[in-house]
Parts: sequence; structure tokens; C-alpha cells
Amino acid sequence: RDAFEGLPEEATRKYFVSIEKAAKYGFVHEQALACERVGILLLDCGQADKALDCLYKARELYDEWGCVVKSSMVSDIISGRKGSR
Repeated sequence: RDAFEGLPEEATRKYFVSIEKAAKYGFVHEQALACERVGILLLDCGQADKALDCLYKARELYDEWGCVVKSSMVSDIISGRKGSR
């Protein structure tokens, strides 16, 4: 919500808090989803390097969780942005 109200920094911060807490409590799927979403937000904000780091982490977590479809979807996002890195 914050990103749509012109506050991408606050939204990004909240995603990273979510990622940290999900990791702490072992919620791999929640951590993967938050990594993916913040990666997309960072892409939209023109921060490709940080975005790709988050998307690679999301893919790794989706693989760990066993969600091949989401891992493949994130790979497609990464492939589309890799050349602009």
C-alpha cells in the first residue's frame, strides 16, 4: 500500500522486516513471497541490482519450499531484467 501512496522506501522497509521475521520463524513460503514482491517493487523503482538480489533469493526459497511453478515465474522475471543489470 505504501508504494502506491508515493512511499516506496517505507514499503521496502516493511518488506525487509517481513522477510526477516519469516526467516526467524521458519516460514519459507512467506519469506519467498516477500522477497519476490520487494524485488518487483525495486525493479519498478529503478533499483535493478537490489531487485535482482531479492529475486534470486525468492527463487532459491521457492525451490527450497518445493514450489517449482513460482520458482519458474521468478526465473522469467529475472531473465527479462538480467540484460539491464
